[in-house]
Amino acid sequence: MILSLKRFQTGYGILFGILILIPTSCTKLISDEFPEFESVPAVNSILVAGNPITFHVSLAEKIDSTYLTLVNDAVLMLSGSGSGSEVMTPVGDGFYASERIAIPGEIYSCLIQLEGYDDLYACDTVPEITEVKITGQTNRARYDDEGIWMEGIEFEFKDNPSTKDFYEVVLYRKQHGYSDQMGLFDENSEILLNEGLEPYTTETLVFSDHMMNDSLITMNLDFQADYDWVCWSPGNCGPGIGEHNLVLELRHISQEYYRFKKHFYLYEKNRYPYFVEGTATAFSLYSNIENGQGVIGSYALSLDSIFVELDSIPVYP
Repeated sequence: MILSLKRFQTGYGILFGILILIPTSCTKLISDEFPEFESVPAVNSILVAGNPITFHVSLAEKIDSTYLTLVNDAVLMLSGSGSGSEVMTPVGDGFYASERIAIPGEIYSCLIQLEGYDDLYACDTVPEITEVKITGQTNRARYDDEGIWMEGIEFEFKDNPSTKDFYEVVLYRKQHGYSDQMGLFDENSEILLNEGLEPYTTETLVFSDHMMNDSLITMNLDFQADYDWVCWSPGNCGPGIGEHNLVLELRHISQEYYRFKKHFYLYEKNRYPYFVEGTATAFSLYSNIENGQGVIGSYALSLDSIFVELDSIPVYP
């Protein structure tokens, strides 16, 4: 009995010592002083086919910079492969505008001159429009693991097997005067699974045609249904999916735009990792600006829509 008591006291003493050491051994002074960072010009523009061309110029500075430094005195020379060159007009807040409209298939380049910095340069080609057609919709696509109804939408478009193409899908659900961007996915799609995206975690889906083996592509995507409490007659009420419109946007995107969106997804994911994953090194953002930061990307979009009528849903699967 005495021996057991001594062992208990010895073990308790060791455990107490470990508990004391744990907080002190993990303590580290975190400095709020950041090293000097040489500012770098940042140029950004998304060229959308059919829309006027605009650019934005600012300075990328050190991490504790409070406000974004906007650049309003740069000289931007915009050139198009079939439309000549022009000096863009500064319109304030770092923006520069052009009267020309982005044309599908045209190559645009921009030379940016800013006092005190090397000349910056970037270019991109605006893709051709790829028509999209909604071929089906269901309010009862399936249940998810938590027993929640998922809506579904089916659409098709044509891909050119002889070229390397990239796409982005955006879906808006419009109801009661509001427009919500829906998180889409298909967990059985090799095209999407090849991109390494987590299901239903992105507002848009970007993907390449690497896994496409046909010229006519059909996709079925699910998204979480938005429930209403509806009544079909007095006393006959229950959960349902109210009338709404679905607007599908298929963007034929450039490779530069695709690379930026993929890098941005990884950047956000590593910037705010799940607790169980521990800390993670931030993923750097993609840039195609020579002698600077930022991105020049482009896309051409096609739209289709469908009206969804009122429908009832069972409470449980």
